[in-house]
Amino acid sequence: MLTQPAAIIDGDCKIFAANEDFCNAFANLRDVSVGDDLAGHLDAHLPRRLATLVRAARRADAGKQRVSVQLPSGPFFVSVDCIDSPDGQARYLCQLTPDLAVDSSRLRFLMNHLGQGVWNFDYSGQSLSVSDAWRDIRRYPADFSLKDASDPAWWSDKLHPDDMAHLWATFEDLIEGGADDVDLQYRTKRADGKWIWILCRAKVVTRDSQGAPLQIVGVDTDITSLRAREIAQMELANKLQLAIGVAGIGLWEYDSATTKVHWDDRMLEIYGLDDNLHDRPDNLWETYLHPEDRDRSVAEADRALAEGRDYLGEYRIVRQDGEIRYLRSTARFIKDAGSTGKLLGLNLDITEDKVLAQELEKARALLEHDSRHDALTGLANRRLLDERTQKMLDRLGPDDSFAALHIDLDHFKKVNDTLGHAVGDQVLVHVADTLTALVGDRGLVCRNGGDEFVVLLEGFDSHDDVETLCQDIVETASDPLILRGLLQNFGLSIGAAFGTGGQTDLAEVFINADVALYAAKSAGRSCYKVFSPRLRAVSQTDMSTFYSLARALDECEVICHYQPQFDSTSLEVIGAEALVRWNCPHNGLLLPHDFIPAAQATGLAPRLDEYVLDRVLADQTRWALQGLDVPIVALNISLDRFLQPELMAQLKQKLQPHHKISFELLETSFLDDAGPALKDVLCQVREAGIRLDLDDFGSGHSSVVALQTLQPDRVKIDRMLIAPLEENPAQIHILEALVRVSTLQGCGVVMEGIETQAQLDAVLQLETEALQGFLLGRPVEAHVFAQTLIKRQAQFG
Repeated sequence: MLTQPAAIIDGDCKIFAANEDFCNAFANLRDVSVGDDLAGHLDAHLPRRLATLVRAARRADAGKQRVSVQLPSGPFFVSVDCIDSPDGQARYLCQLTPDLAVDSSRLRFLMNHLGQGVWNFDYSGQSLSVSDAWRDIRRYPADFSLKDASDPAWWSDKLHPDDMAHLWATFEDLIEGGADDVDLQYRTKRADGKWIWILCRAKVVTRDSQGAPLQIVGVDTDITSLRAREIAQMELANKLQLAIGVAGIGLWEYDSATTKVHWDDRMLEIYGLDDNLHDRPDNLWETYLHPEDRDRSVAEADRALAEGRDYLGEYRIVRQDGEIRYLRSTARFIKDAGSTGKLLGLNLDITEDKVLAQELEKARALLEHDSRHDALTGLANRRLLDERTQKMLDRLGPDDSFAALHIDLDHFKKVNDTLGHAVGDQVLVHVADTLTALVGDRGLVCRNGGDEFVVLLEGFDSHDDVETLCQDIVETASDPLILRGLLQNFGLSIGAAFGTGGQTDLAEVFINADVALYAAKSAGRSCYKVFSPRLRAVSQTDMSTFYSLARALDECEVICHYQPQFDSTSLEVIGAEALVRWNCPHNGLLLPHDFIPAAQATGLAPRLDEYVLDRVLADQTRWALQGLDVPIVALNISLDRFLQPELMAQLKQKLQPHHKISFELLETSFLDDAGPALKDVLCQVREAGIRLDLDDFGSGHSSVVALQTLQPDRVKIDRMLIAPLEENPAQIHILEALVRVSTLQGCGVVMEGIETQAQLDAVLQLETEALQGFLLGRPVEAHVFAQTLIKRQAQFG
């Protein structure tokens, strides 16, 4: 079979047969008939030369003579060979061979301009001819010799070692007749020593009667940049595949026309399938969908197909082992010509993220709840009370009434002192439960701190209903409780005040309730009083306390006791808390709850704070003169004192290098909406070298918002959160959460109120900075504390 244009003619140049390529080479031969005169048809191209070639074919040099012609399809060589014929008549094979060496200048320019290196290898003559572009690709000069190019040794230093064997094997197959064309890629070295990639496409254009090639024509193209892009794309694809694998992404495909579904290995793994079947039924996905997600998810996927758009969804699946997994699925809609479209998608198992998000949401909800609720009783704290009160005022009409009850346990300190704080906590919980049961849905019950409770009432018909409720609370609270096997009696006092929506100063209503409470306590406790104008004046007891305390400050009857704080690792004394005491000549040693409320109510608290600060600084000076390493002393400071404009000026005058103090802030609800002035005070305090501690963290007094606003150096976990460890070891998880929140804000943590070995053993498991409590050290006078420092300094150096 001939691979080039050819015709069979007789001795008179009459056409006996012609193949299609031969006829297409001449426009006037497309309708040629057997017996036509070829010379007559081609006279314009072959005047008499065809007859000359026929005569030459009869001689021994047949096949060696040819003539060049320019045909409409390009330059060709025409050759004539004598062939055998069954009928004994002379027959001649006329062939057209492209003449690349005499190519037109336009074709040569085009090939060179496109970087197509054309070459022609004359196999019989073992010669290689190339175009200028072929030389330019390899940076060969115009006079570069190709005389030995037919020798494989000539190519040994020009072909890449890794490609040489394949290249020679391919061309050997071409030469031996195994193929008529070549399409391969290989690397060759340019004249400047750089390796480049060549795309070689070659074809045998003519063979002799034994099938050996006479002429091989090829085109070389420099594809170095293309190969670089392919390698880059391959690397990108590998990286993408690696990322998909690492991310655990499953790939799937759904063809709506064939309803065929294909899942990759990761998809099978996600669904818990180990049968290695990648082609799945089209409804398999639906069978695994969680019942609560099935209808929605199927409808979303159907809509995506129907509307010809991409799909994005999240849903749960229930695997065969019953495990529920959360998946995020996204798919691209692809529609080819004539198809109804298909979805190419990926699934990402987001179960761990969902579980983590749920846990974080629970933790956030817990922190949010804890910031508005008392940890011990579960009641609302002051922050939630303020929020509810404001909402209530916004909701009430001008004639709608509300009431505030201020409740305080009578002699609660005695319960703590005689039975311990754990029993005291039981009493507080009992009171909280009692108030919640009696108030019901008529109002909000709040623990205001310590043994104080507040009730905000809205749903009542008359003032008599409120008084009836107060009486019920007093009577129920007076019922004895069995505590540690003994019947214990205690009572509570209530102050009540009324207000109307739209016309009442909210703060005034709560102040009136406080005044009524003091009146109830002055009346003998375990009763209730309703505010009236005659109670507006400060009670005689409060005024007496005010004048007595003012005198005590002048006479230096107020002193400081120091409770040591211990390093949680070495148990070395690293600080102390200053606890104020009143050494009253008439009533003996009074504790803070005996006089601090009166000081706060009468405006004496800032003066008391300044006095305590002076005492602490004086004690630290004495310790320094004794050669002791002065520890940091924490002291409470009231909000009024903290916001006094002259505070910083006084501190700068009083503080010396050996003074080390920290302010404990308890009333931190004001920090939730801290303005520039307050932030400026906080900054100045820190610049003065004074640490800031957040007291009673976790009890509801100190909110998470305050923690972020204040950014204290340390937080003190409320003792009420540590006390339950004795009976409920699971309480440690709440402490862990609070410690975690604090450390994330960069705060040290102080655990106070440690009174038992079990409590100490539990908190030692946490990452805390300091420990404080009766078990480790009780509050002592300044000179006794100095002896402790001397002993500790000798012990720890």
